[in-house]
Parts: sequence; C-alpha cells; structure tokens
Amino acid sequence: MVRGRNNIPFFTEPMQTLAFAVAQKAPFALSIVEPKAPLVQNGQMKLKVVATRDEGFTAPIKVDVLLNPPGVNSSREVSIAEGQTEALIDINAAGNAQVKDHKIAVRGEATVGNGPVMVCSPFANLKITEPYLKLAFQQSAVEQGKESEVVVNVETAKPYEGNAQVTLLGLPNKVTATPLETNKDGKELVFTVKAEADAAPGMSKNLFCQVVITDQGEPVIHNLGTGQLRVDQPLPPKANAPAGTAQTANKPAEAAPKRLTRLEQLRLEARQRLESQNGTAGEAKPNGGN
Repeated sequence: MVRGRNNIPFFTEPMQTLAFAVAQKAPFALSIVEPKAPLVQNGQMKLKVVATRDEGFTAPIKVDVLLNPPGVNSSREVSIAEGQTEALIDINAAGNAQVKDHKIAVRGEATVGNGPVMVCSPFANLKITEPYLKLAFQQSAVEQGKESEVVVNVETAKPYEGNAQVTLLGLPNKVTATPLETNKDGKELVFTVKAEADAAPGMSKNLFCQVVITDQGEPVIHNLGTGQLRVDQPLPPKANAPAGTAQTANKPAEAAPKRLTRLEQLRLEARQRLESQNGTAGEAKPNGGN
C-alpha cells in the first residue's frame, strides 16, 4: 500500500479476497498500427491509433500513450474526432532514448452516458535505434543581401536504401536555404543560404538538419546536428574606389572560387576591413598570407 525508496514496500496489507464488478461492454475499442520503421534517437514519428466503434457511438475519444519508453515523449492532447476512427500521436525521442524494442499501449477515454469510460489497446512494438546518420556543421557566415554556403560533414552510421531528404532548419529570419538530397555514400552537404538585405545581423546558434529516410515504406525522421550561422553587414566601400563600386574579394574571372575554410574567411575579412579603413589598394589573398 505504501512504497519507499528503491520501490521497497513500507506498509503492506494482505487481502484474502478481491472485489470486482461486471459492467456493460465499452462501445469502442482501440488498436495501434504497429510501425514498421524504427524511431531514432533525436527523431520523431507519428503513431497511428485506430478506434473500432459500436454502431451509433460517435463521441470523441481522447487518446494518449499509456507509458512512454525512457527518453521518449508523446503528445497528450490528441483526440479521435467525433464520428472518426483514426488519430495520429506525435512521438519524439531524445538523444539518450533507450535503444531496444519496447512494448507500448494507448489509453482512450470517452463520455458514455453520464460519465467517462476508459479502455486500453493491446500492446504493440516500438523499435528505438541509433540515428542512420551523423552530421557535423562547419562554421559559416553570410552577408546581408548576398549568398553563402553552409557546409555539413556527413557520416553514415547505418546503411540505408534510396536518397535521404535533408532540410536546413533553425535559420535566422529572412535567411533561406534550398533542401538537398544525399545517400549512404554521401560525405558532405553544401547548402546555399540567401540572406535578404534587411536580415538582422548577428549570430544564430540553432541550426540543425531534418533528415527523412524511407525505411520499409515509412519515413524515419532525424533532427541532427547543432550549427552556427553569422549574418554580417556589408563591408564599406574603399576610400579610393570609384563611386558606386562596392568592395569585393578578388577572384579568378574564369574559374569558380575556391571554398575557403572558416579561418581563411576570417583572415580575408580582416584584411578587407583593414584595406577599407586605410584606403590601400593591396590585394587580399584567399589564404590570408602573412
């Protein structure tokens, strides 16, 4: 009747009999459509719940997961609408969610007559695994009104079939990026980010990638990585530059510019700012020469 620390019984009462009652059958039953694909750490999925209703019973049914596995959260504000038979429960797994096959069930509650009636579904399997991919962001920056690149290194932890759809999220306001695709052999993602002229300058530390991989016909959704993107104001024009000419980094006319590392970008920007302040005409080297 009372338990203490470590779930040790503190107060017990032996019972020789157990009371129970026979009630009318509930006018609805619930079941889980068992997922074929796993839920990954730092991922999410939608769990489908189906209600079987007796004829004439149309009341809404509130549903939730009876007991979440360790490291997993689920929505508790989901209902099967009046007269409907299905609902989707959002489930999210943290980075430390327990990797194993779990048994889960859902609970449903509806008003029947003058009061609530509660039922549970049979158990279903929910498989939690490690992510299929690992991502590492390189530091990036973009100037107001211009384009730049966000480079993400990719490591395949678990081979998969087909292409993965990758969307860069957490971007600052008025900064956009086009989604990309990769596969199990991919090593790098290069997002082109565009900043509007009035994008707020500053550092954003909330970048991540949402990766969607199809496994057994179902989506496996990952939310991976933690990246940074700095939005810079444009450099002022050189003091001796002709009117209307903006200062730009020197680059070959015939060849695509070399992608600079973040350290090289910082050196180049520092040299450009110094030239702008001093009004010099020296050339800025991509490698920031000494």
